[in-house]
Amino acid sequence: MTRIPLFAIVSAALFATGACSEKTDQQAQDAANSAGRDIEAAADRAGNAIDRAANSISATADRTGDNIEGAADRAGNEMENGAQKAKAKTGAALERAGKHLQD
Repeated sequence: MTRIPLFAIVSAALFATGACSEKTDQQAQDAANSAGRDIEAAADRAGNAIDRAANSISATADRTGDNIEGAADRAGNEMENGAQKAKAKTGAALERAGKHLQD
């Protein structure tokens, strides 16, 4: 008779172990899924940060290019103004020299 209750106890223990194992498996799967979602979210945040940095670098490069272009235009204008002033002064000097030669 003692074998039947002992068999019942062992069977109940094995059944409980199997149920525990299923619960543990489910918890492990849930943990793995959660970790996967966390990794995906972190990768998305990293990707967004990289995109923002690239956009910022691109905007800075564009502004720098615009500034250089503006500076080159201003330098060209100053050179042109200087050349025109030199031409006018040269012309005036030649006119004065011509007048002196006539006198």
